[in-house]
Amino acid sequence: MKTLLILTLVASTATGIIVDGEKKLEFVYALWRHGDRSPAMTFPSDPIQESSWTFGEGGFGVLTPIGMEQHFKLGRIMRSLYVETGFLSHQYTSKEVEEDHIHHSLILFFSQIVRTQVSAVSNMIGMYGSPNGSLGGISYPDTPGWPIGFVPTQWVLSELTRLTGIPATLESLEKFYEPLMGESVHFPDQLFSWCSKELFDGVIEVFKVIDDLKAGVGLEESVEGVDLSFEVPFLHGGYFTEMMRDAMRKRTDGVKYFAVSSHDVEVSAFLNVFGIKEKLYRGRPNFTSSIVVELWTDEKREEYVKIFFRNGDTDDLRLVSSLIDGCDGEFCPIDVIDMYITRFRPGNLFELCARPLKIVKTRANRYE
Repeated sequence: MKTLLILTLVASTATGIIVDGEKKLEFVYALWRHGDRSPAMTFPSDPIQESSWTFGEGGFGVLTPIGMEQHFKLGRIMRSLYVETGFLSHQYTSKEVEEDHIHHSLILFFSQIVRTQVSAVSNMIGMYGSPNGSLGGISYPDTPGWPIGFVPTQWVLSELTRLTGIPATLESLEKFYEPLMGESVHFPDQLFSWCSKELFDGVIEVFKVIDDLKAGVGLEESVEGVDLSFEVPFLHGGYFTEMMRDAMRKRTDGVKYFAVSSHDVEVSAFLNVFGIKEKLYRGRPNFTSSIVVELWTDEKREEYVKIFFRNGDTDDLRLVSSLIDGCDGEFCPIDVIDMYITRFRPGNLFELCARPLKIVKTRANRYE
């Protein structure tokens, strides 16, 4: 679990009310992946080493100008949905001025990894910067996929080993996947001078399977008595869904917008808690992929949720809560959402990690 830091933005009270029929929007929770970045690693024989990555701060694992542009555009979407409609204030200040008229209406979390912090700043520039501002750069390209169901795993590993001189295994595939993905955006001519399109697509397809398994998709229900199809999303996603629900409960403090700038693992794990990750994409979500959760109330003060998802810079923000089992229609009753959150709630993480995982037969007694 990556450490999260918090930034509170102080915004003047907004007066806009967003309604849909008899329901009123009360609160918004957003979770997104950072934007396009340089790879975190590469293999020794790669002609493009760390010194070639001069974008952003330079080096491995940093946000590129493309990533900044992606989050600027996402911030523009958030502005059109929640700022220009009056749900949130049109501007914010760095400190409270008058206690009676100022509320902490936005809270922004990000990890200690710099790329999530720069993504958050870029997003806020889009959300609250000049309407005519621009960061420049090119749009995120589509990545062609491999035919579904055909995964030439052994050929991919053998070909990578032959071309790079480095033994490629399923365990080490990420050290090839990372640089290939980054170089396909920033150094395509150099990459495809030695790596064929067929091999590139094969690496992506094999890694999608690996990443799905890491997210808990496609795992067996029982491995030596442990239900991995439950335990993996329980450990990965339960923390963030519980954070969302707690933020919803505390909205009486004046908070109306709560955002988390994080990583691909957290986005996938969040969606997997509700059983819809595999319905939306395979493998990792694209850079700047984002989840937006809206809390609504009706005239009886009963609560409902809408969940939206946008898989990267080229996708639209689309309603996905209707894909959750038990959610019928556009609005999902909060009781259904609470059922999933309760099921995957990890509780105190420090106590949880201190306890060994027991060999279990049922989900009810997974810990003693």
